[in-house]
Amino acid sequence: MKLTFKTPGAAYSIESMAQFLAEPGQANWAEMFLVFYPQLDREKLFFGTKAERQRHLTEVMTVEYTSQEPEITQKQVLYQAHWDAHEVEIQTAFSEIFSLDLTGRFDDMTANITLNPICPRYLSAHSFDVFFKNSPSGALGMALHEITHFLWFDVWAEVFDEDSPEQYETPHLPWIFSEMVVDPILKGDKRLYALDPYSQNEGSAYECFYTMQIAGVPILQTLGEWYQSMPIREFMKTGFSFCQAHEAEIRAQMI
Repeated sequence: MKLTFKTPGAAYSIESMAQFLAEPGQANWAEMFLVFYPQLDREKLFFGTKAERQRHLTEVMTVEYTSQEPEITQKQVLYQAHWDAHEVEIQTAFSEIFSLDLTGRFDDMTANITLNPICPRYLSAHSFDVFFKNSPSGALGMALHEITHFLWFDVWAEVFDEDSPEQYETPHLPWIFSEMVVDPILKGDKRLYALDPYSQNEGSAYECFYTMQIAGVPILQTLGEWYQSMPIREFMKTGFSFCQAHEAEIRAQMI
């Protein structure tokens, strides 16, 4: 299992960000761009034609990338060194968690360092984006989150005898469940917990899951207890059946 941090350049960063430009009037993840890049013009970014919004993003972020490129280049070295120092330990932990022999597997994982603070992932490509403002420990924490997904759905396909990549993405229930279980998985292993600043602080799962309750019990408490008491494959079946039974309640609390 190997992870390579790369700096794919300005065009890749802009393309990564552009996919989050919603149509006018829709909920817009790109609001986060204004937090980190106040030089972006709200009117130009959120209104006008798609081509006009894309043009404004490209013009501003091309200049920004040139300004930030020295830091991005430096971060690639730091992120890679931090991963390399812990690679064997991480592989051992994940091998035990998922009961998988990871020797020679998932050697193609890529983390692309970009200007995008949203950081999408691409399951089939075993790749994900990392925001360049992350510290080395923060970048490693992001990597642990995404690698959990890569391995989770590899085992999932075996357990459920299916491989339906579209079901592994929002808004489908397998995706929701997978985002929940990152929390008990990363908190449940002392080695990974020690390397993940998100688990140690605000949590490695989406914020909404930490307040979500089913029948008055926090859902992550329920899943955490099952995770600790069951083999991973049994946990997948039990946890997903629970999510199916309470899907409407889960979705209502994600708003």
